Amino acid sequence: MNAVMNSNAFSLVKIAEDISVELGFNIVRLGSRPGRYRNCIVVAMPDYATLNLSKVNNQICENSILYITTEGPLVKYIVPTMDAIYRDWPVIAHSQYVCEKLVDSGFRCDGYDYPVPRRVIKENARPKINGGSIVGYLAGYMLRKYPSWAWEMESDILLYTSPNNPFLRKWRAYSTSVYNSTDYEVMGFYSFIDVYASLSTSEGVGMTPYEAALFGAVPIIADIPAFEPLRDAALFVEADGPKWFERHAYEVIEHYYWKPRDMDYMIDYVLEIESTERFEIISDVYKAIEGMGEKYSNIRRYLV
Repeated sequence: MNAVMNSNAFSLVKIAEDISVELGFNIVRLGSRPGRYRNCIVVAMPDYATLNLSKVNNQICENSILYITTEGPLVKYIVPTMDAIYRDWPVIAHSQYVCEKLVDSGFRCDGYDYPVPRRVIKENARPKINGGSIVGYLAGYMLRKYPSWAWEMESDILLYTSPNNPFLRKWRAYSTSVYNSTDYEVMGFYSFIDVYASLSTSEGVGMTPYEAALFGAVPIIADIPAFEPLRDAALFVEADGPKWFERHAYEVIEHYYWKPRDMDYMIDYVLEIESTERFEIISDVYKAIEGMGEKYSNIRRYLV
């Protein structure tokens, strides 16, 4: 019997669900002890709960793999602890950016696997390129997902978010139940919008622009390292301001500043171009996704 375990973070829950489908693993709550497992994949970020529960995981799994994300370097004092806990574990990152940050922090990385697109998204995507004008964004409220300078934007954006989001005073809501939504409700949102404007200042991998593109929404994203695979495909807003840092659990999140007027300009540009030009952009995103290769290929190498 094989298990995939994850913490409570919304994106990590979705990735664990996708691994369960792709690899045929059982989803098990990280830290529970219902039995023993041949292979265990722990989908996690570097936080206190994950480290402590991983110690328990060592007792119930014959072969364990850490599938980790971070949005910046690790804090230095936690690296020896992680070395001890994960001494015999292969460490696979969610992206090339995450892999580089782990190594830069003095930890290690045995490879990286992009978790996009999730199978449920890819199998149900029905792309439409109709020249519509609805701009959307999906993210629960966190400062790094909704930076303060976004208040200066003039564009109209439809939000799929959480009810505590102060930007609901500025923009309309498609839904305020992002953390309780089913995949099919999220896919309904992707089908409804025509442009996907990511306001995030920091990502470990960033799944939503990929997913929205599969439904025909042109992705506009800030020029941050995690989106490197889309470098020649999506539309980028230059992140040319001072980088700033935020301590979060055992990582130091790297934030990248983008100008509100640049995001507005790029949104206006997409709304003005013809459907055929939008289709060319979406086609390039499809090619970028295919260029990532087989999903979870590095994880598969370490299964027993």
